[in-house]
Amino acid sequence: MKYFKATIITNVDHEKGKTTNFIYLSSETKIAAKKLASQHIFETDGANCCFYKSPRLEEISIFVIFA
Repeated sequence: MKYFKATIITNVDHEKGKTTNFIYLSSETKIAAKKLASQHIFETDGANCCFYKSPRLEEISIFVIFA
């Protein structure tokens, strides 16, 4: 299992303006983690999901999550 920090950035056109959020994911592959991050966007802001840039993923160790 791999662990990822996903950076989720909105476009300026989003109703809340430009924001940056982070979520932490566990997944077998980076591609699967990107799908989970995209699913998170859709579930939390589905009406505005087209106003997000592609999630950026950084592989991290589990110790970073609990630090």
